[in-house]
Amino acid sequence: ITSLPDQDWLFHSTPSESAYGIVLAKSAYDQGYRKLSILYAEPSQSLSDIFQENFENWGGEIVAAIPHSVEVATSYQNELEQAAQGGAEALVTLSYAEHVGVYVGEAVMGGFFTEFLGMASIQSQDFIEQEILKGATISEGCATTPSFVPTRFLDKFNESYEAEYGEASPQLQSGNVYDSV
Repeated sequence: ITSLPDQDWLFHSTPSESAYGIVLAKSAYDQGYRKLSILYAEPSQSLSDIFQENFENWGGEIVAAIPHSVEVATSYQNELEQAAQGGAEALVTLSYAEHVGVYVGEAVMGGFFTEFLGMASIQSQDFIEQEILKGATISEGCATTPSFVPTRFLDKFNESYEAEYGEASPQLQSGNVYDSV
């Protein structure tokens, strides 16, 4: 790769929102979900639309698709009440980890939802360690994320990161992004 006539340009890409939405919708349907609600950050409207379109094409029903501001709120009580109406079996979380950390804890503690589906943002260590989730029992969950082919370069990054910081990288794609720069 270093000898390619590319003027030292290297591009790294991840799957599009369309791909994430389609994969998550299919996964939800294949797991037996038939009625879902979506809670999404306003910039994720297109992702919500793609998820909804595909989930409904497979025979599922979206009982509510509720947007919220990109600003992190201290409570999502009103949004959760709306999402819980209509008998949704689970909540699809299409928000950033900071939002999800607030409303998943609230959803569980308030009895709105115990099952969640979402994106890679809910698989970060930062999300898992959020104070609001301590003591919450989440019965089911599913999240889509890109999978990575293990390579010696990824192994080297992980070893170097852990040696430098004393822990594994909290971000799912750090090693692959590092390798691309």
